Amino acid sequence: MFESLFTYPNVLARHQQGPESSKRARYLTHLADQGAARETLLRIARELLVIAERLNLSADRRIGHEEIEAAAQCWAVYQHTRNRSAGEEWSRRLFQDVAAAWLRFLGQLQEPSVGEPKIHSERVDDFIAYQRDERGLSARTLAGQRWQVENFLGYLGAEKSSIAAITIVDVDAFLDLKGRGGCTRMSRPPTVR
Repeated sequence: MFESLFTYPNVLARHQQGPESSKRARYLTHLADQGAARETLLRIARELLVIAERLNLSADRRIGHEEIEAAAQCWAVYQHTRNRSAGEEWSRRLFQDVAAAWLRFLGQLQEPSVGEPKIHSERVDDFIAYQRDERGLSARTLAGQRWQVENFLGYLGAEKSSIAAITIVDVDAFLDLKGRGGCTRMSRPPTVR
């Protein structure tokens, strides 16, 4: 599939040798069979390579929307700080949309369950209450801290059902993901009104 899209040898090699090349090629072939235009396929192929470099797709691991959003924001900041985009919104949205569609096609997208409580939500609530009551932190700071903790726990997923099971390797992997591309933050915490 890549041979029909890219003519420059270095670009073709980058796509063929990049992570998850067979999964990327399979998805592009599917889109081509659905009648996607060549320019659309080129844009999606470039974005798929970025996504494959920033998300851990090994062992058919299921990936949730929070992890996609975090990686998308990281990529958008990277693009914006290098003056490759006027703002972060377009890069972030393209990353999210293409990643969700690709992962859904692969069967690796973890769709949120309606009404399902967040992992460790009770402990996160206790932590936030402590920060508010004992430390006197503002609502804005607490929203940011809640977001950071939930983002980390969402990254870990259901495989870490107990906070005691979280290891330094888990923290290092999360920080590695957070730091890829020179990103200093995962995505913006919610605003408090």
